[in-house]
Amino acid sequence: MFRSLTTAAAMACTAMFPAFAQDLMANRQIMRPGQTSTVQSTFNSTTALDETSDVTAQQIGSLRNFYKIAAASCAEVLATVADQCEISRITTSVNIMERGTRGRHLSVNGTVVMNVEFKKPGGTTSP
Repeated sequence: MFRSLTTAAAMACTAMFPAFAQDLMANRQIMRPGQTSTVQSTFNSTTALDETSDVTAQQIGSLRNFYKIAAASCAEVLATVADQCEISRITTSVNIMERGTRGRHLSVNGTVVMNVEFKKPGGTTSP
């Protein structure tokens, strides 16, 4: 009986080792000059709703501002660390929250994922 339990425990532990033995760093992309990778930015904004104005127009205006921020993010990446940048994915959510005596607020949350080619050493650009 003891031998059966020992064998079963040894087999269970051996089955777990491949999961623990994975090299997590090998799966991560390292920022290397001239290499294409992704950069992700997340934005959150909350503004008070103007109850006298059209709520739908306020939502559209908030989304438009979010998209401007997304475009500016790619421009900022280009100005600092990248030779090329393109937005590959944008996700957004718009919520209206009731905040008791403070009234209703419009919340816009979103993520921008950009494909980026990092600058080479010395600030040289790629051809």
